[in-house]
Amino acid sequence: HPWRVTYTHLSANMRRGRAAYFALVASTCQLSAGTHQLDTLVEPHCKDSIRIRIAPSGVQVQQGLVGALTEDCPNAEAPARPTSPDAGNVTDGSVTNGQVSVVVTADSITISQASTGKVLLTGAPPKFTSASCGADFFGINLTLHGAPDRVFGLGQLESQEQDRDCSDSTQSVVSHRAAPEACGTPLDRRQMPGGVTVLQSVKYNIPTSFLYSSAGFGLFFNQPGAGSVVLPNASGMFDVAFSCQKQLDLWVSVGSAQEIYQSFGHATVLPNPLPDYAARYWQSKNAYKTATEVVELAQNFSRLNLSVGVIVIDLGLPSSPPYYRLDPARFPNVEAMSGAVFNLTGSQIMPNLKPTSVASSDCPACGAGFTTDGKADDGKIDPSIPACRDCVWSKRIKPYLFDQGVRTYWLDDDEAAVHFHPIGGQFSCGPTEYCGLWASGTEWPRLFTDGSAAEHFSPMILSRNLWAGATGALWSSDILCTWTELRAQVLAGLSSGLSGWQYWTSDVGGFSGTPSPELAARWHQFGSVCPLYRSHGSRPYNEPWSFGPEAEVSITKSIQLREALHGYIMELSANSSTTGAPMMRPLWWDFPNSPEAWKISDVFMFGPRYLAAPVLQEGARNRTLWLPLVQEGWSSYYTGQHYAGGSEITVDAPMTELPLFVRGRMP
Repeated sequence: HPWRVTYTHLSANMRRGRAAYFALVASTCQLSAGTHQLDTLVEPHCKDSIRIRIAPSGVQVQQGLVGALTEDCPNAEAPARPTSPDAGNVTDGSVTNGQVSVVVTADSITISQASTGKVLLTGAPPKFTSASCGADFFGINLTLHGAPDRVFGLGQLESQEQDRDCSDSTQSVVSHRAAPEACGTPLDRRQMPGGVTVLQSVKYNIPTSFLYSSAGFGLFFNQPGAGSVVLPNASGMFDVAFSCQKQLDLWVSVGSAQEIYQSFGHATVLPNPLPDYAARYWQSKNAYKTATEVVELAQNFSRLNLSVGVIVIDLGLPSSPPYYRLDPARFPNVEAMSGAVFNLTGSQIMPNLKPTSVASSDCPACGAGFTTDGKADDGKIDPSIPACRDCVWSKRIKPYLFDQGVRTYWLDDDEAAVHFHPIGGQFSCGPTEYCGLWASGTEWPRLFTDGSAAEHFSPMILSRNLWAGATGALWSSDILCTWTELRAQVLAGLSSGLSGWQYWTSDVGGFSGTPSPELAARWHQFGSVCPLYRSHGSRPYNEPWSFGPEAEVSITKSIQLREALHGYIMELSANSSTTGAPMMRPLWWDFPNSPEAWKISDVFMFGPRYLAAPVLQEGARNRTLWLPLVQEGWSSYYTGQHYAGGSEITVDAPMTELPLFVRGRMP
């Protein structure tokens, strides 16, 4: 398998110390028959990270395709080799950048830890096949092998409760020695049924193609469309397939979890720090139907001296165009309403918005729009058209909402193949299978972030769908009011943070149905130590005082806890905006050298200082948990009792208190 080095590319790029371009001839990679050439570009891309792009036979690697990766990452180290084609030492397709080394030959791709030479992953180059989505697209399959390990990330992956193989009587789900994943999607993606993760966004299941391995590496497939990842249990295999892409675009990073997540943030996007109000409690229900209701709600929070940062207006849109505004019949003066709410509570109004199209006469760049069956009509906008996004902002969002004091936006019904285009549909960027995840999960939120940035403002975006490269928060959709669902939310929140989405919340209390007073109280306790704390539900009453006197005491205590932690939460958010670290994270993040920490997923860290053990069983009035061993020990937040750590403890858990522990001694 001889090398054919393309020196016209080599000399132009390697003298800048950035990349190794090479072409390879291989008889093993075939689209039809015979020998063909794969065009390959391997280059450093952020600290300890390398980007690998491989195009099929007869196609050159393209730059500037849609995706989440930046085209340049300024903190990449210069590659150790090859140094210059003029030196005559370009003998293979090898690039080293800090802790990671990648070698691509005609027969293999090998990813290693640079300092030790330890092979982390190896496999054959990708196989390209014809794709049904168009002549310019290909199916891609890549199989890599490494040591058996744990794998985290790949998105917020849930199923509705009726699809879960668990029940409320399953006591073992809260034992750290059993698998709490019995009532949710496992943190370790190798434990998924069949090891399969489907990369297509639908309600409750919001995937991304970033993963972290406990073997010490992270992978991101910058492929913004439909695919799958297969990770067989007790195996080191990674089998990745995409149905409609133009080339393989793989980013790999080596180091500790903290180093990899920071590099991934720099390679895509780091979140903005939370606005002050967003770190507080959010009040929502389906629905506050008039401006009078909203203002009266704010008056009640003010009267009770309860902190609230956001008041959400669900189902506030008009029933007929123009959309992207609150119904003027029910909310006649949005500016006066938002001003009154702010003056009473310091909180912001957040309307629920859907990706409805605008009239083509108003925004010609948006075209006629489309419905979810792919037919042209005034149904949905195409957010992959920049001029369309700009027009919707300038002619709808800015005059009807932003200029009226609305600075926060709740994006609903926005999964790619469900509420935009089905598989087989067509965005401006290409087929849904090619770029649907990016169009719906990155560019749709971008309409609001870019528009606000033009007004020198950083908005708070909450969306039911995100993809890599989006700045916003995710929530877990219309979940049920059950204890089973509460248990599943712990896993969903942890997985979201490990997928690169630092801001996350659930519908506290559950959306469908009415929670019991005890379930409402326990869910609020969990919510108070999530990145965002937002109560929501489809019921006539969903306020802190709606579930009886004992629950009101407990929920009030949770809101007061959130307010007491406000400064700390702002510090966590600022740290996430520079490091990419999840605010809510499993114990192993902070205690990677403790084998016990890797077994636990029903207890978690809220930043480096607080350990939360939410009560997840109906009727429970105590909680058994394991505390990591730290020199300064742990203290109960509410009682002040001190524990050495390094052992299992059982503590009282009255209905009014979250088992919460502070690292060190209480002042």
